[in-house]
Amino acid sequence: MWGVHCHQYRIRRDEFSERRPLGAGAYTLIGVVASIVAFFGTIFTEQNMIVRIAATKDVRTAKIHLAASGVILSVFYTALVILGGATTVALGNAGLSIDNIDNAFPTLITDYVPTSIGVVIILAVMSAILSTTDTRLHSTGITTARDIYSYFRPNASDESQLRVSRTATVVFGITATAAAVNPPDTIIGLYNLRAILLTSAFLVPVYTALYLSGVNGWAVLASIVVGTVLGLAANFFGGGLGIPATFIGVGSAALVLLVGYYALPNQGSGPRREYATSDD
Repeated sequence: MWGVHCHQYRIRRDEFSERRPLGAGAYTLIGVVASIVAFFGTIFTEQNMIVRIAATKDVRTAKIHLAASGVILSVFYTALVILGGATTVALGNAGLSIDNIDNAFPTLITDYVPTSIGVVIILAVMSAILSTTDTRLHSTGITTARDIYSYFRPNASDESQLRVSRTATVVFGITATAAAVNPPDTIIGLYNLRAILLTSAFLVPVYTALYLSGVNGWAVLASIVVGTVLGLAANFFGGGLGIPATFIGVGSAALVLLVGYYALPNQGSGPRREYATSDD
């Protein structure tokens, strides 16, 4: 009996030793933390999130919205990850090999589920894609015209802003279509690039500008440009000195913004009026 217990103990010990949460060195703890920062940075820098913050009555309400949306979206994306893993397992058990992870879902629809269910799934996915694409392109054009063009040309007419908005929408639409025809990476790779880009470029400067209105606009713009360039460069070249690309982009953006805050003249003082009634 003692021998059986010892054998079972060795089996459990060996099974435990095979569990490597960091992929036996494929991932690092700092890399995992950077991925978490990039994930939440992507959530907090989306335009709809910024609009919600600007529409709140005070800082306390904005913080509640941020926390609640972070929890809800975390649950949603976790469910997507679980569904993706379940899809791969189901296809593997059915003997359907997947060479490219981007083909898992299409294979599930065409070769695994009944045709009627597959049609419904495809229609639902296409509807969501069209709705999201339309909203994103429209918001991109509006942001370019209202938040960038009108900042440098405050006296621009409505007609000129409309023209800039339409031009930006067409340019970004053509660029997105060209990237979709021949994507440079897998979907998860592109999402990771998007997360690093948004977090590096906008997380620090946008929220600083939202809550500290005296920051010079040129300092904010320089922070966005430097964070974007260094974050993307670090991602393409595999980081620097073992530092993840997200931390390089966010850190450089924060440093440039700090220098600009003290080197350039302020454009006002104190918090914005809509946040003046905060208890925090």
